[in-house]
Formats: sequence, structure tokens, C-alpha cells
Amino acid sequence: MLTPSQIETIKRIREESYIYPIWANSEFFTAIVDSLAEPFMGKGITKVIGLESRGFILGAPVAFKLGAGFCVARKEGKMFNEPELFAGLFKRTYVDYTGKPKGIEIENNPDVLNSQDKVLIVDDWIETCNSTRAVIDILENDVKCEVVGISVLFDQSHGKSAELFEKYLFNGLISI
Repeated sequence: MLTPSQIETIKRIREESYIYPIWANSEFFTAIVDSLAEPFMGKGITKVIGLESRGFILGAPVAFKLGAGFCVARKEGKMFNEPELFAGLFKRTYVDYTGKPKGIEIENNPDVLNSQDKVLIVDDWIETCNSTRAVIDILENDVKCEVVGISVLFDQSHGKSAELFEKYLFNGLISI
């Protein structure tokens, strides 16, 4: 679990540079993954979905820790080089933190995600909550699976995340 001193160091690294040096420190990376996964241990999570792109970095080891499969939610147009070879995609449009419309996609394949899955959404940062809401909409309305929770490293939503996601277990490690 993250200690108060690690949290302060991570905040400083994030302010001084970019967050990639955090991943390079095995002690911090392990503590972050453990802290993202811990509230969801024993909750029956079958899939972890990482949001592009740093959610991939955190989501995969969280899935490993939980003994779950790992899936991705990608920016529109990034899922397949040859989309005609695949079953298709579930897509949503949302407004990102800059105010611009963006698209997000999840593979439409029951071998990847299906109605039997209990899903945890993992990302590095949440501010407007819009991309996460778009993913939840796909998961609940298209895939018809159960979203158990959301786990993020940085919560910059200023309380909006907990309020918006009161239906789900929300785990924001560091409020900024």
C-alpha cells in the first residue's frame, strides 16, 4: 500500500516532470498496483479494463494481482489495423477534459468481454469522468456485464467521481 511519504513523492514527481519516472521505481510501482487492486480483492472480478493509454500500464498488473483477464478501451480508430477482419466494436463519443469530442472503443467479442463478467475499470487519472462514463455505458448497455468498480491513481475530479460513481466502488489513490 502507498505510504504518505510515497504519495508526496509521487505528487512531486508528477508536478516536476511526467509520471513515467514513477513506473521506473519498483517500490512505487508495486505499491501503486497493490493499492489499486486491494479494495477489489475477493470481489469476484473476472476482467480488468484499462483505459488508453496509461490505464494499460496499470490495468495489466492489477488484473494479474486479481487473477482476472485484461481488456482495453482504446481511442477511436486505434483498436484494429484491419477492422473488417473482426466482429466489430462498441463505440461511444464523449467530451474530454479539453472540451473536445473524443471516441472510445471496446472490442465486440464475447471471448473478450461478455455478460458473465464482473469488471474493474483502471486508469491513471480521472478529471471530468466522461471517458469512464462512456466505458461504463458500453459495458452495461452493450456488453451487459457488471461494473464493480473504478480504480485510479490520480483523482482530479474534485469530488465529482465519488458522486457520479456512487453505484460503484470508487478507489482514487491520490487526490490532486
